Amino acid sequence: FIGVEVQISVDSSQQESLVIQVVRNVFTGLFTLELFLRMCAAGLCGFFCSEEWRWNMLDLFIVLSSWWETAVELLYASSDEGGGGVGLTGLRTLPVVGLP
Repeated sequence: FIGVEVQISVDSSQQESLVIQVVRNVFTGLFTLELFLRMCAAGLCGFFCSEEWRWNMLDLFIVLSSWWETAVELLYASSDEGGGGVGLTGLRTLPVVGLP
């Protein structure tokens, strides 16, 4: 998905399409749900104190960064200027590294 998003942004000088924004927000929701389910299954102590705590913290950082990007996107959409934004999209590729 990131490759498609980058290609569309390179090809067009206009703002992102609604489809790209919706798909990005769906991915944010799915990653959030997955993280929440892992936290519930392991418990907070198991999530933060297990041998995999570094990967869990990285996943938490990525999900929080994705929510930050969504919040900034909403703020810029509601502002009059609608200028550039804080892009953290590339961080979504990092959870792939943690897969066994």
